[in-house]
Amino acid sequence: MKLSDNSDIKEIFFSVSLPPDSFEQQYLTCQPLSDAPLRINSLSLDIAGRCNLACRYCAEAATQPKVRAEMEPDVLDKLWSFMKKMDIQPESFRFGSGEPMLNKALLRYLHKKIDLTFPEESNIHPKVFITTNGTLLDNGDINWLVSTGWQVKISIDGPEEVHDRWRVMPGGGGTYGAVSKAVTEFSCRMPHRFSVTAVLAAGSDPEVVFFSLAALGVRRIELVPAAHNDPGTAPGLDEVTRYRDFIERYVDRLIEGHEQLPDLVRFSTRVARAMGFDNSFVQCGAGRNFFGVDPSGDLYPCFRFIGVSAYRMGNINDGVDLNLTKAFRNGAGRLWNERSTCRDCWAAPLCGGPCFAVSEMFGSGDGEPNQLYCAYTLIESHGAWRFVETLRKKDPARLLVYLPTAIQRYEKATCSGKTS
Repeated sequence: MKLSDNSDIKEIFFSVSLPPDSFEQQYLTCQPLSDAPLRINSLSLDIAGRCNLACRYCAEAATQPKVRAEMEPDVLDKLWSFMKKMDIQPESFRFGSGEPMLNKALLRYLHKKIDLTFPEESNIHPKVFITTNGTLLDNGDINWLVSTGWQVKISIDGPEEVHDRWRVMPGGGGTYGAVSKAVTEFSCRMPHRFSVTAVLAAGSDPEVVFFSLAALGVRRIELVPAAHNDPGTAPGLDEVTRYRDFIERYVDRLIEGHEQLPDLVRFSTRVARAMGFDNSFVQCGAGRNFFGVDPSGDLYPCFRFIGVSAYRMGNINDGVDLNLTKAFRNGAGRLWNERSTCRDCWAAPLCGGPCFAVSEMFGSGDGEPNQLYCAYTLIESHGAWRFVETLRKKDPARLLVYLPTAIQRYEKATCSGKTS
């Protein structure tokens, strides 16, 4: 959504587009990205090729092919050969894009393959991240996932009346009952390896969503605005206003010492960067060191681009097309200081630039960021700067205690696609 499509949001956008009075960007130095040849260390695998839900705001349904085969074991074996040939030493694997629990057999095969190839005592033992809608998890699956040591994320949009408005079965039925049960179980059994993502669509109140998830025991919550071109689906003025008010109250609570609050993942990213940790010219390593692999073995900049032929960058059988990756890095995946809107934005070092997929598919079409996403990021950045500056002046010792926690939270949120 462009702001020109919703002029009411402009007032809020421009109120946060100005930096805080105390903001000093010169201290937030972004490290230059390596010019070295392609070095892949993170892979996202689309092992299912499809989803069992019909979420009403689904961004991938709007851009990806409707029918894809599921990944077969021989493709995984070829991927391992590709990694060996390319001398890839993976830091992480991610399973998303579609519903990975539709291919449970391959997940278990992959778990064995990772453990055999990268045993605990080896120098390389990649982290594994799985994102699921939670509807297909039985007790055996939950027990198994707890035992794997993997990071698990479930998509849940808040209380039942909100979740079941958007995250529905193909026939329209709600899914909250099964999903909330799984969320409660993981929150209890592995709180530090579990998180949730809630999509904020039209009508959502972030405060209600956040505290309903906290009531299920969740300790790490990611709130993201819906990426959709339908104004009846994407957030509007009311939702952006609520998000601004929610972030202001969240910061107030943190300053007052409510440390028991669940971690707000996107906000923690801004806090870490406001303290100068890992400021970057890109938000993630997509198309640089992070690639998506579709069920046939085709390679894409990340899982959000899987199946969109214009962004195909090779195949595990033939290798990566370096000309295509270079074109992506200079185009859709270019640095924020090469984008006019970002270059002029005070919060760019706290943001890292746009999500390439959202920018390309739901932005203005010229690589500039999606302005609705910008509004949310600016709101978070204002709150993060206020939090850091307040503690720096009034309680610096507490800020030093908070710093390692913020960095740890930041690394958990980003290591599946960090840049190098």
